[in-house]
Amino acid sequence: MRGDLHFQIQVACRAAAHAGTALTGQPNALTRRGAGRQPHIQRLAVFETQTLAGALKGLFERDFQARLLIRAHGLETACLEAPRSRSFEARSFEAVGADQQTSLEITLEEAFQGARKSLRFENGKSLDVRLPAGATPGQRIRLAGQGSPGMGGGSAGDLYLEVQIAPHDYFRLDGRDVLLELPVTPWEAALGATITAPTLGGKVDVKVPAGSGSGRKLRLKGRGLPGGTPGDQMVIVQIHTPPADTEAAREVYRRMAEELPFDPRSHLR
Repeated sequence: MRGDLHFQIQVACRAAAHAGTALTGQPNALTRRGAGRQPHIQRLAVFETQTLAGALKGLFERDFQARLLIRAHGLETACLEAPRSRSFEARSFEAVGADQQTSLEITLEEAFQGARKSLRFENGKSLDVRLPAGATPGQRIRLAGQGSPGMGGGSAGDLYLEVQIAPHDYFRLDGRDVLLELPVTPWEAALGATITAPTLGGKVDVKVPAGSGSGRKLRLKGRGLPGGTPGDQMVIVQIHTPPADTEAAREVYRRMAEELPFDPRSHLR
């Protein structure tokens, strides 16, 4: 950004040197061309050169690199003698800093509860950030004035944090809804049972209706991510059969096959 400012200074120096009388006190091509014109054109030429001189004077006084450039164009004396034009300086050289964006990975628990995070950047800058409860993947959080610095006294840009949520051991996200696959035994699914299940807010008792099959969804209202419309937790029943790794276990399965005739593929015939 400083390179852009110095390029503008070089352009202004060349323009000021060409414009003439307010900087050098000598008539040049511009003022000679205006000599035979209408008075308002002559006044405009003088106003432009005075404005350029004032702008360069302000830069000469506050910026070391600008001072070197102005000296290189032979305009140091003229800048010291000229009145400063603040309005032209602000219009010509002030610019708002660029916005920046970076990603921020958090846990699902942090997304649910909200959190404070310390960020450290490559330039050594550090920030303490407060994340609101209910942050979702891809959400952008704006930190005003924490982007790139402005130019010529302009305000700094903003920093945007894009939220990324790390994978969880057993929860999944669907928008603001939290999904949980809940393992149950065949007899719990067949006879019904009350089972303790985890949620982001703590453990709760879930009633599994009798006759539930794998894939059945049980809704826990308001147990998802908080927000204007809080999400739910969806508990998905997954039936797990015990291993037949002993003779006693195999005997139980044989009795079930004899006493409970059941064909789960009958609809495929």
